[in-house]
Amino acid sequence: MSVILVLALVSMTLALSYAMLRTQASVEQTERNSSHRATARQAAMTAMSVALRAINDPTWGGVDVGLSGSLGDGSTYAVSFETGDSSLAITDPDYAEYPFRVTITAIGSVVDPANPQIQTTHQVRSVVQLVRRKLSDPPGNWSTLKPYTVYQTGTGSGREVDIEYPVHIDGAIYAQNQINYLTDYPGDGDDKPFDGVIDEVMILGASASAAVLEAVQSGSLTLQTISSLSAANPVAWWRFDESSGATIAVDELGNYHGRYEGSTAGGKPSSPHGGSGAAIFDGYDDHVDVGPVNVSGSAMTIMAWIKVDDFGHSDGRILSKSTGIDDSDHYWMLSTIDVFGHKRLRFRLKTDNGGTDVLYASAGDLSTNTWTFVAAVYDGNTMQLYKDGQLVGWRYKSGSIRTSSTVRASIGNNPSGSPRARLLRDLEAMRVAGEGDCRPMTGPIAAPRSLTSSHQRRLIEVDSNVTLTDVSVGNGNLPVSHPGNVSSYRLYPGGKSYYPTALSSSLTNAKFLPDPKTNPLGLVKRESQLVVNDNVTIQGTLLVYDSGISGRIEIRGTGIKVAPISLPALYGDSTIYQLPSVMARDDVEIYDGSSSSLNGLVMAWDDLQCFQGKQSTTMNLTGQVVVGELEVAGRSEWDQSSFWWDSRHKEFLAQLSASSAVPYFPVWLQANHGLDYQPKLTIQPDPANVSYHWHDWTKPLFEAHPDDGGLRWDLLEWQDGN
Repeated sequence: MSVILVLALVSMTLALSYAMLRTQASVEQTERNSSHRATARQAAMTAMSVALRAINDPTWGGVDVGLSGSLGDGSTYAVSFETGDSSLAITDPDYAEYPFRVTITAIGSVVDPANPQIQTTHQVRSVVQLVRRKLSDPPGNWSTLKPYTVYQTGTGSGREVDIEYPVHIDGAIYAQNQINYLTDYPGDGDDKPFDGVIDEVMILGASASAAVLEAVQSGSLTLQTISSLSAANPVAWWRFDESSGATIAVDELGNYHGRYEGSTAGGKPSSPHGGSGAAIFDGYDDHVDVGPVNVSGSAMTIMAWIKVDDFGHSDGRILSKSTGIDDSDHYWMLSTIDVFGHKRLRFRLKTDNGGTDVLYASAGDLSTNTWTFVAAVYDGNTMQLYKDGQLVGWRYKSGSIRTSSTVRASIGNNPSGSPRARLLRDLEAMRVAGEGDCRPMTGPIAAPRSLTSSHQRRLIEVDSNVTLTDVSVGNGNLPVSHPGNVSSYRLYPGGKSYYPTALSSSLTNAKFLPDPKTNPLGLVKRESQLVVNDNVTIQGTLLVYDSGISGRIEIRGTGIKVAPISLPALYGDSTIYQLPSVMARDDVEIYDGSSSSLNGLVMAWDDLQCFQGKQSTTMNLTGQVVVGELEVAGRSEWDQSSFWWDSRHKEFLAQLSASSAVPYFPVWLQANHGLDYQPKLTIQPDPANVSYHWHDWTKPLFEAHPDDGGLRWDLLEWQDGN
């Protein structure tokens, strides 16, 4: 029994000893494990510190290059970088920041020396976001483009700025070649312009004698005195003493106030016996519209002071009441004329006896840059011409002077004048009256004046009231080269490579949007020709490359929308930056019947062409255009013959005397002939004052700021533990 008790006591002692040994071993293992976890965590913390320093260093290898190392306590670490942030959902307002975030995973490890198969690890995770401080540097001459809505660089024949109406280009234009402005239509019609200065025009319903005319020429008899004589039967008297910029030419008698049409008042000294000013006429399309002036009875006198600058139009009108340019079209007219090389006076008069007759001066040659007093007289029996008070021609003529309440009279040109000039002047008058700006161009324009004809310059500067300043002829090249094929791009040094979306040759019912994960800049590309048909939306940058005509974009469909993305803002900078929305190696072509909205910077290394087509064709381009040539062809409804335009212009002028008259030619054309003067082909700057950025696609879009040395990042998230 005692032996059994002894054995039992021994067994209990051994059991207790073994349990105590096991407990001691567990405590020691726990202490070692805790120490390993702390070491692994410290290694992970160290690794994250190393990683955060690395991404701010200019030598950082990028997201594709991990980090690893061994620490002195036997621990190791490994770091991986991954573009993006898994916590961001598509619906998150910050989802566009996805490509600018990097998830950093740092893992610290330690192996138990007593049991190498046991490894303790700890993970620290952080998310950082790039602080965008600087965009890549554009070429040095890129800033020259920024002030302009349209920047045209082509030189030589066929690489010009060709503008037909209706089109509206709002904002500054830079052109390195000539500007062809409304050359196809409406045309200049019955223009017979006077080139020089006219002053003190008076019409009498009586015949002035030679003595009276000589006294007026010498200054011993004033027109003021004549205007007060009832026997002189004064009809109208235009002194042109208005200040520069006036629109109304006052009739001192109050009967027929005129309207300056391109001509200007007050710009030059008046005639020897005139007032304070005179009217200037450019020799192209200027005139003063004085309305349906009538002289009844069988006597009349026309008097005026003239100073001719040039006889480019030998038959420049001084005063004319007419429906056209033929003899039979005239009711009465005083003009200059070339008679076998002699510049003289001419008088046309229509009576109820024999229609219109013409009197040519047989003497009294006219000269330039000299004030000359001229007069045409009809006394019921003869027509007479006077130069400086001296008779220089006469012929028999009888009958009562024909009248018309619809046929207008004009000083300095035929009354109908130029339909083109009238269209442009009325568009400007509508703008001034607050009825909208539908002018073809608003300017200012910078272009070589030597390449644009004086007539074209006059249409732009005077009739459209657009500033035109001179620049040197350029070299014919865009400030930057087309990037060609872009195979991939990066957003920042060390960032992920993204790949453009390749397009098929023809697009219909398609939408291409940027994807923050795969193509954050929305770059889409096509090698060779691209046809864009109905219902296509592209947001980002459309790149078409290849040489020659194969690198063109054809806009053929409706419902087409192309727009850039706005780049993420730079730190401390509120400027909106955008990359080009369109880069075409050759042309961007707008076809008849298409409807497109093109926003942003549109670049064509050859032409932006709006082909001939209907006025319903729509192109609304909001942004900037940089092209070799800009061509906006005419609209088929407007492209009528010169005869058609002359007839419509005369119809318009005839209705001006009615109480229900339409005062503006463009409005009348729309109301009566369906010509829509409100352009559907428009180019205008972005009202948001966007700054367009030129990017070298072989380099990262954002780069380190010089003050920083390397990239800078914001720490957004920190997770300690697995």
